[in-house]
Amino acid sequence: MILRILLCVIISYLLGCCHPAYFFGKTKNKLDIRDHGTNNSGTSNAVIVLGFKYGVMTFVIDFLKGTAAVLITRYLIYDSPVFIYTACAFVFLGHLFPFYLKFRGGKGLAVTLGASLGLEPLLCLALVVALIAASVITQYLVAGTVTVSVLFAVYTGYVYGLFSFPFAFALIICVLMLYMHKANYKKIRNRTEPRLFDVLGINKARNKDDNTEQ
Repeated sequence: MILRILLCVIISYLLGCCHPAYFFGKTKNKLDIRDHGTNNSGTSNAVIVLGFKYGVMTFVIDFLKGTAAVLITRYLIYDSPVFIYTACAFVFLGHLFPFYLKFRGGKGLAVTLGASLGLEPLLCLALVVALIAASVITQYLVAGTVTVSVLFAVYTGYVYGLFSFPFAFALIICVLMLYMHKANYKKIRNRTEPRLFDVLGINKARNKDDNTEQ
């Protein structure tokens, strides 16, 4: 059993350490993406620094590594809530704290959504809907991220109980994700946080169309 736990931890952590945004930045522009934009190697910063195409590719890879960690654990190591949530926690930790990047990675949204797909597809769908709704309504992606992290913990507590190992792991994910976005909260307060449609280029497209019509 101990060997299985170690295998689950190591595989999940190493999957989490895969950072496409970092490698895209190095190969495309010869830069460390963590030194630009929002100073991390996640999806939103990939959009800001490298462009929408690379942001989408970053999201897909980060999402899939979360799903892969859960499915590998479930079908090849041991199918139990404790093992599965161990995989969720350590793929998340690998994403946040990759050992070869001096423990400076992303903030965990995409990988958490991916892990939720491996846990329960309907949970993933609900989290994606909540993410989109909260982000569009507030115009801040961080609002959607906060919503996802809290709902993930609430779901786990409801299904497995507040004194279970799965909830403990889900709470760790929730708290860390909220903490990793502390700079975003300050930017919102100072009105310097990029708004969602600006990041996606929607407002620029609208302004361009308006100028063309004039």
